[in-house]
Amino acid sequence: MTANYEPAPDMTSDPNRPRPEDLKGIGPNELRKLVEAHKAFATGRNGGRRLVLRFHDLSDVNLARAMLQEADFMGSRLQRAVLEEADLRNADLFCTDLSIANLRAANLSRADLRGARMRGAELTDALFVEADLREGILAMHDADSGFRSVEHQSTLDGELTAAVARRADFSSAKIAGNVAVKTDFSDAILRNADLKGADLRNSMFAGAQLQGAQLMQARLIGADMTGADLSDVGFEGADLTNVKLEGAIIDEEALKLPELQVADLPRRNTPPTETINEILRAHARWVDSDGSDGARADLRSVDLSHFGLSKANLAAAEMRFCIATDCDLSNAGLAMANLSGADLRNASLEQADLRGVNLERATLNGAHMKGAILEPLSSDLRVKRSWPVNLRWARLRGADLSQAVLREADLQGADLEDANLSGADLRGAKLTYAILRGANLLGANLDDVDLSGARHADETVLE
Repeated sequence: MTANYEPAPDMTSDPNRPRPEDLKGIGPNELRKLVEAHKAFATGRNGGRRLVLRFHDLSDVNLARAMLQEADFMGSRLQRAVLEEADLRNADLFCTDLSIANLRAANLSRADLRGARMRGAELTDALFVEADLREGILAMHDADSGFRSVEHQSTLDGELTAAVARRADFSSAKIAGNVAVKTDFSDAILRNADLKGADLRNSMFAGAQLQGAQLMQARLIGADMTGADLSDVGFEGADLTNVKLEGAIIDEEALKLPELQVADLPRRNTPPTETINEILRAHARWVDSDGSDGARADLRSVDLSHFGLSKANLAAAEMRFCIATDCDLSNAGLAMANLSGADLRNASLEQADLRGVNLERATLNGAHMKGAILEPLSSDLRVKRSWPVNLRWARLRGADLSQAVLREADLQGADLEDANLSGADLRGAKLTYAILRGANLLGANLDDVDLSGARHADETVLE
C-alpha cells in the first residue's frame, strides 16, 4: 500500500510570526528571579508576582519542573526549550514557537496554545486536557504602522507536525484545523477531542483512545490507527484514504459510512459455532500432546462476542485483535495466550488463568476480572524462566480486578481509571505512567510496585 503523502508547508520562514527584532532578550539570573517570584505567586506567598514574558526570545532555556501555571508567554520563542515535567496549567502560550522543545510529562491542561507551533516537539506523557490548540490571531506592535493584526492560519501556524506525543492526554482538547503531519500519537488519549479539519496525514495513532472525538473534515491520508478505539467518533467528510484500521474498535454503523470505504478496514471473521468448537477441540489436543497432535487455535480477528467460553482451554492460543466483547471466559485457561489488541470490553474473565498472557493494547474496559490470575508463568525446566503478564498500554477503565493476582505484571501506561483493584496482589508490578484516576486500591498489596509517573487524583483510594 502506498500512502498519498503530501509534504507539510514549509514553516521555517513565516512572515506572520514575530521577527527576531520584535523579540526581547532576558538574562538567566533575571529569568530565575522571575520564575521564583511566579512560584510565590502560584502558591499564594508574599512577594509573588505573575510571570509575564510576552514577545521574548527564550530559546534553549531550561525550565524543567518549573511551576509556571498561569504564566504568560504570548508570542515568545521557546525553540529547544527544556520544559520537562513543567506545570503550565492555564498558561498563556498564544502563538508561541515551541519547535523542538522538550515538554515530556509537562502539564499543559487548559493552556491557551492557539497558533502555537510545536513542530518536532517532545510531548510524550504530557497533559493537554481541555487545552486550545486552534489557530490564533496575533496583534503585534509595528514601529512603522502601529498595531497590526496578523491572522495565523491553521495550515501555517497551529502546528504539531513531527511531534512525538506518545501517551499524551488530549482529552477534550480543541485541535481543530491544526497541522499534525507525521505526528506520533501512539497510545495517546484523545477522548472527546475536537479535531475537525485537522491535517493528520501519515500520523501514528496506534493504540490511541479517540472515543467521542470529532474527525469531521480531517485529512487522515495514510495514518496508522491500528488498535485505536474509535467508538462514537464523527467521521463525516474526513479523508481516510489508506488509513490502517486493523484491530481498531469502530461502531457498526460507522463501518458503513462512505468515508471509511477507502480505508484499510479491519478484518472481521465470524465463523459458525461448530467451526469454533472444532478449533477448540483441535487446540485441546495440541495442548495435551505438547504440539504433536491437533492444531494451535488461531482466532486472530475472530468475532467471539457473546460466545460462551467458560472453562475453555485456550492456553497459548493466537487471539490477536479478536473481538470478545461480553464474552464469557470465566475460569478459562488462557496462560501464554496472545490477546494483544483484543477487544474484551465487558468480557467475563473471573478466576481465569491468565499467567504470562500478552494483553498489550487490549481493551478491557468494564471487564469482570475478579480473582483472575495474572502472575508470571514459570517453567519447571532445569533452566528456570519466567514470563510476566504484558498489560502495557491496555485499557482497563472501570474494570473489576478485585482480588486479582497481578504480581510482577507489566502495566506500563495502562489506563486503570475507575478500576476496582481492591485486595489485588500487585507485588512487584510495573505501573509507570499508568492512569489511576478514581481507581480503588483499598487493601491492595503494593509492595515493590513502581508507580513512577503514574497519574492519579484525590479520589484514587490508595489505602
